[in-house]
Amino acid sequence: MKTLSRLKPRLRRKRRVRVYSTPAGGARIVVGRRVFVAGLFWQVLEGRASPLSEARTLAKDTQRTTGDPVRFVSLNEGTAQTAAGFAMKATRARRGMYSLAAVAAESLGPNVVAAFELGEGRYATVAAIRGVIVPESDKVVDATEARATIAALWREHSGSVEDGQMRLYAPQAVLPDAEDVSLEQLAKGAHRQHQLRALQYLTPKEALSLLAVAGAVVAAGWGLSAYYEYQEAQQRAAEARRQAELERLRRESGMDAQQLSLLRPWTAQPGAVVFARTCMQALWRLPVTIDGWAIAQAQCTQTAVKAKYSRTIGRTVAGFRERVQQWLPEAANAVDVSVDANAATISLAVTMPPGGDDPLAPHDERIARLATHLQRQVVPLELAAKASSLAPGYQHPPDSPLPPPTPDWMTTNWSVKRTERSPAAFLAGLPAQGVRITSIEAAFDADGRLQWSVSGDLYGQ
Repeated sequence: MKTLSRLKPRLRRKRRVRVYSTPAGGARIVVGRRVFVAGLFWQVLEGRASPLSEARTLAKDTQRTTGDPVRFVSLNEGTAQTAAGFAMKATRARRGMYSLAAVAAESLGPNVVAAFELGEGRYATVAAIRGVIVPESDKVVDATEARATIAALWREHSGSVEDGQMRLYAPQAVLPDAEDVSLEQLAKGAHRQHQLRALQYLTPKEALSLLAVAGAVVAAGWGLSAYYEYQEAQQRAAEARRQAELERLRRESGMDAQQLSLLRPWTAQPGAVVFARTCMQALWRLPVTIDGWAIAQAQCTQTAVKAKYSRTIGRTVAGFRERVQQWLPEAANAVDVSVDANAATISLAVTMPPGGDDPLAPHDERIARLATHLQRQVVPLELAAKASSLAPGYQHPPDSPLPPPTPDWMTTNWSVKRTERSPAAFLAGLPAQGVRITSIEAAFDADGRLQWSVSGDLYGQ
């Protein structure tokens, strides 16, 4: 017996269609949860053995000719040939969007001329012969241009197929006698093969940024070596001053040097020079890609380096794990895959020696030295007061006749956020006394540029 719910007609929510213009004369069309793009630059490929490889070569030629970077491609396979539709940077297309022309070419028949109403007097046009999209037919135009485009495409290509095989679709505002296909109807034929693919695992800007970082690291190597020697000499000189300071504190507090040292948080933290050198070496050790998974973000702290990789189309978790095993066997068990299996994080342990108990100096003087150094490096410095606290894990001796100590120093958090300059360059010469680094991070921004961020603490009286 049929239930009442099955007898009632189902009410379906009508899909909402939104259209966004792009600077390249195209459009992004949102139909429900799917995003389409119209106005791609189509070219017919010569071979069929490796269409994506040929598309990459054509994309480079197109970029040299037009000066507009090409980042994504839609492949349209016909009965005898394959066409590639390139999404220029100006179209603001993204990986995973659907090519409106590719969906139409497959859904409406192998030989078709069509126009679709986008709203606000704009129309998308496309034509396909034997399943292959006709170059320059993928356009976004007004009604007058749509009529002219449809007529020209019909005249030029209808004679290349047998009578009755060419189909014509258009809104009544363009051709009153043609059959109209709405965007909602067309969206039902969208499948994964119609989505835009990345032409490379890294964008040109990402690759150039990484090369620039490599050059900066190599160029800064010699300068850093000399700086390390200078800092070691400075630290030896500071050791004598530190011993005198500890003796003074011992007399005033009744605590020995070891007890005083343990209550200060900077004692166990690595020195700024050691931190910068260790982290930059560890970060630069990371591969840019692992089996096609591209690095998106990496962070180095006192105890670990964590690198996040993003999956690209066609790549798998199994392939990523296998390549990690080949690159660094000890990292194979340190891979954490996200819930959606589209991102993976590798965690690698690092060790750094403690920086020691730097003697205290006037807080304002240390702030001025740190700010002056980073301002000269033309990087964005941020300073923020921070509550001072004893070193993590410090335990007051139970047999001490004195009450638990309170911090007698001031703490300031300092950070350099989102700069394209390598830390290997702007941290060279950083004042070491009372300054600690807690994190160095690298990440790509929305435009594919590599951005560095550094955080740390400064201590003074």
